[in-house]
Amino acid sequence: MIQYKTKLNIVDNSGVKEVQCIGLYKKQKNARIGDKILVVIKKLNKSKKKEKSIKKLEIGFIRKAIIVRTKIYFKRKNNFLIKFFSNDCIFINKKEIPIYNRIKGPILFELAKKNI
Repeated sequence: MIQYKTKLNIVDNSGVKEVQCIGLYKKQKNARIGDKILVVIKKLNKSKKKEKSIKKLEIGFIRKAIIVRTKIYFKRKNNFLIKFFSNDCIFINKKEIPIYNRIKGPILFELAKKNI
């Protein structure tokens, strides 16, 4: 479950290493896999800072993101439990489409159905 001030890793090719959750788009206190959140950038990859091909991102920028993996169990309809080792998310635009084209690691089948 992702709450206010939770630190997450970014798993796309944006050049950002770590972000912090500053808002949820739901009225609940917690967010789960597939939910939209508002994040602020905390750490950048040193190797990606000098690249000009991707849009420049700096510490303190605010972006929309969608949660891809969490440490808390995700329960499917067939009662199968899935758990990951870290809290991860990816950046999205206003139309809820990922901004960057490469996502590292596995993604749940339920998210792939939504074209994320």
